[in-house]
Amino acid sequence: FMVDTTPPPIPEIVTYIPDPTNDNTPTLRWNNVSGAVSYRVQLSNNSSFTKITADSIKTTTFVTINTPVSDGMKYWRVASRDNLTNQSTFSISDSFMVDTVPVNIVVVSPYGGEIWETGSEYKIIWEAIDNIGIKAIAIYYQIDAGTIWTKIDSLESGFTSPDTLLWIVPNTPTSMARV
Repeated sequence: FMVDTTPPPIPEIVTYIPDPTNDNTPTLRWNNVSGAVSYRVQLSNNSSFTKITADSIKTTTFVTINTPVSDGMKYWRVASRDNLTNQSTFSISDSFMVDTVPVNIVVVSPYGGEIWETGSEYKIIWEAIDNIGIKAIAIYYQIDAGTIWTKIDSLESGFTSPDTLLWIVPNTPTSMARV
């Protein structure tokens, strides 16, 4: 007789999107593997998988993490299994950031009631706090009591709090402008 110890091929992970996410019960997906009848999926808070936070066997090519995960970086990987429970090695891991706490932003200046002259340069000052970190900030203004917002600028890195942006006020006179 023969003993089959050959595992099926290693599954390929589908990158988790969006990253970062505010979904603390994410659905993780991978590609189907020929010869696999189930998949072992592991989730961890560290890339070395020394502490597994979720470990499950699935017959589908996805898993929804039912127990909400904490905020922070998450790592996951998957292995395929055949009908004799031969298991492939784990896939290359994927990672994503869970951030369920909204960013707290306070505009310090303009505070309200200031008169800014068109064509003049002023400082927009804000404070932004987040439990995970801030990846980007976009600054907008409006001149019509809040229905149409126009982008002033976006910043991708190097944040401090408070932070500032020098802005030349456009020639759109109004008494209802907001930043």
